[in-house]
Amino acid sequence: MFEGSEKKIELVFSSNSPSLFEQPLSFWEKIVKSCGARVISCSKFPQIHSYILSESSLFVWEHRLVLITCGKTALSRAFIKILKKFPEKFIEVCFFQRKNEFFPQIQRSCFHKDLKKITKKISGKAYRFGPLHDHHFFLFHSESDFMPDEQDQTLEILIYDSEIFKDGSSDKTSHLKKALGKTFPGFEIHDHFFTPLGYSLNAIRDHFYYTVHITPEQSFFYISFETNIKEKSVKFLMDKILNIFKPRRFDFILFESRGTKKEILEYQNYFSSYSSHQVLDCAYAVTYKNFHKLNTTSYPPLLINSDT
Repeated sequence: MFEGSEKKIELVFSSNSPSLFEQPLSFWEKIVKSCGARVISCSKFPQIHSYILSESSLFVWEHRLVLITCGKTALSRAFIKILKKFPEKFIEVCFFQRKNEFFPQIQRSCFHKDLKKITKKISGKAYRFGPLHDHHFFLFHSESDFMPDEQDQTLEILIYDSEIFKDGSSDKTSHLKKALGKTFPGFEIHDHFFTPLGYSLNAIRDHFYYTVHITPEQSFFYISFETNIKEKSVKFLMDKILNIFKPRRFDFILFESRGTKKEILEYQNYFSSYSSHQVLDCAYAVTYKNFHKLNTTSYPPLLINSDT
């Protein structure tokens, strides 16, 4: 039984802070180890470094990082360890995000306990997106006057049922890798198969990334896709993603600059059962929606604990 739901931290550092590229591999190995994971492989471009972890992924830019973990990892420990190395004066804005778990009873902590630890080091605000007894996620962000660039966008797609992916077999993941390579050309891809189950893929180009994590447990199936690619519209990007994964049910999470013109997010053959839009004090806006395929009557069971 492996927990596929992910936790995530993102930190943006000031331009006068030490370059993250100056940190040796041993530093990142210690950060990752502190939350209960390990570095498996690394790929580096001049503008971005990509790490596949035993539980998800790490992306590092000169003054920004995104660390995603799943399983039983205690990501708040890594967050606090990073804050010790880089004092608050170097941080423009930071986020801690945690989705509700499928198996909350095996976790080392919950969001509320994580929040207590984090807010001892840095102040901010916390939110919940989504209904308490259905899929949802929690978000903390630091107090900040940071103004993101208009091109600053992160899209997360969390898939709970798919028409084509029913397992993490090599045949299916090989097809996925080819489809992603064709849809998003020019990216360097590195991936890893886990024994007995699981698959992770990271792809980087210039300062862009996308990452995929597949957890094919018998009791549920879960795929996450995340990227900072910005196309001519969110719909244009989403059409590409939906064409690859063909999900029956998925969550849509969009982070963007609050000045970005809001799109009508509707997709053919899908209806949204929940929608929320929140403008954050740190100049980002977050949109969360849950989508179902039309004429689909059965969904994977939800194991929701209101305390996570």
